[in-house]
Amino acid sequence: MKSKRQEFLSPKTPPQWPFRAVIFDLDGVITQTAETHFEAWKETFDTFLKTQGKPFVPFTQKDYLLYVDGKPRYKGVKVFLESRGIDLPYGDAAKPANLTTVCGLGNNKNEAFRRVLSRAGSVAFPSSVALLREAKKQWLKVGLVTSSKNGHFLLEKEGLTDLFDAIVTGVEIREESWRGKPEPDSFLACARELGISPEDSVIIEDATSGVAAGRNGAFGQVIGVARQDNHKKLLAEGADIVVSDLSEISLSEMAARFRPVPRDFFEPKPLPEAKADQKMFLPETAPDPQKWFTHSKRKPALFFDYDGTLSPIVSRPQDAVLPPETRKLLKQLSQKYFLAIVSGRPIDEVRKFVQLDSLFYAGNHGFEIQGPKFSYTNPRLDSFHASLKKIKKALHAVADSIPGALVEDKKFSVAVHFRLVSDPALEAELKKLVVEQQTAHPEFQIMAGKKVFELLPDISWHKGEAIRSLMEAEKLDWKKHLVCYLGDDVTDEFAFRTVRGRGVGVVISEDEARESFATFRLRSVEEGQKFLQFLTQL
Repeated sequence: MKSKRQEFLSPKTPPQWPFRAVIFDLDGVITQTAETHFEAWKETFDTFLKTQGKPFVPFTQKDYLLYVDGKPRYKGVKVFLESRGIDLPYGDAAKPANLTTVCGLGNNKNEAFRRVLSRAGSVAFPSSVALLREAKKQWLKVGLVTSSKNGHFLLEKEGLTDLFDAIVTGVEIREESWRGKPEPDSFLACARELGISPEDSVIIEDATSGVAAGRNGAFGQVIGVARQDNHKKLLAEGADIVVSDLSEISLSEMAARFRPVPRDFFEPKPLPEAKADQKMFLPETAPDPQKWFTHSKRKPALFFDYDGTLSPIVSRPQDAVLPPETRKLLKQLSQKYFLAIVSGRPIDEVRKFVQLDSLFYAGNHGFEIQGPKFSYTNPRLDSFHASLKKIKKALHAVADSIPGALVEDKKFSVAVHFRLVSDPALEAELKKLVVEQQTAHPEFQIMAGKKVFELLPDISWHKGEAIRSLMEAEKLDWKKHLVCYLGDDVTDEFAFRTVRGRGVGVVISEDEARESFATFRLRSVEEGQKFLQFLTQL
């Protein structure tokens, strides 16, 4: 596995692809086992329901898609039973199949699945195997994630095991206590095993919960496979592309839509017309980007970065004063909509600059969050204090002697600013220093921003996770709220990937060629202020 030090120093490979890994779901994507699972679930649930002394209502395909598909087995049992008003004890997963507990029913389904599968011939989709083999031929890493405990059994049956560089099944998910879909834990674990970051990976899923997991994990691209003619539902969960079968898309088409150049928000260029024979389903994009807001039936929920977004980029972090007109607009917006500032700065600094108590604030890339009657600090940070103290001391020992360099203590992380460093050789020395500290303390990761290197705890947490945490705390729903994130930096790409497809990402950049996971672009902080004025007039 490539270390973060290597990732930081070396270019991405292979150079012909903007992504470096493709992670497949199993059932419904590679294998035609969705129907097999449905038959096994139906056999299990119908047998159970007939024992309940109530009018028998059979388990249906709709029940399968709503309550079971893509979920860990025991969770699927529990959710379906709740839909029928039935409460069973959880039971013991290690005990044999029975009809008296949640685990017993789940184990019964597993036995039924193997019986049904043993009667079937080959169950692999030829088009999926072809795409899988092509990815391997192109030297891309290939992973598999499935909540099924029969994953290894199925792959061996089809002779596909050796094609995968990493495999995560329901067995590993249960052993590691990873959260099931729509949480991204299993996909993130697979990416870690592949040694590839989520932003450089493509997820291919057929379940809405799996598509949501890919989005929640801030993966670079999420492709939905609509085996159940559920194209719109997959798009609504955040899929970048939806196809009915993987024969309808190639690696080249995935690459072309992986990280496009955002469209200008106020002066958009016409979208290229879709090819007449194109079978891919893409998220709807209004010809006029402003119509995303004016025509949406969802209520806006607004998230903003601070430096370079609400306040102009300055040479010294302490000089990033919020313009009075921007503060006035933020106050107006907070009276109409949910509004949060999500910054890499310590939370006390952001609050001091903004001076509005009606807003929510996420500082240190979301490690700490505060708002009206709400406060959260990531509990995993306590174990990093001792190492962080050593890192700060080592950085100060070198950086303090370099003219223009500034070491910033950010409470849970430490940043080295070099905007005022004029000598490229000294910049390189600072970069080398940061890499050396990360190598000495591998529990930390490097995050590079605009003229800044930052060392922060290596945990699965970023601005996108901060948005999700705030949404969960304030009961904001993707289907009821039009989530918008406005930012300018590399660190904001985590947030853009999280909202992509199901919300709106707006990047501030003068660079017309800048690729981003954002949907739209503003050219300056001044245009950002114009955008705020537009929002107040909705």
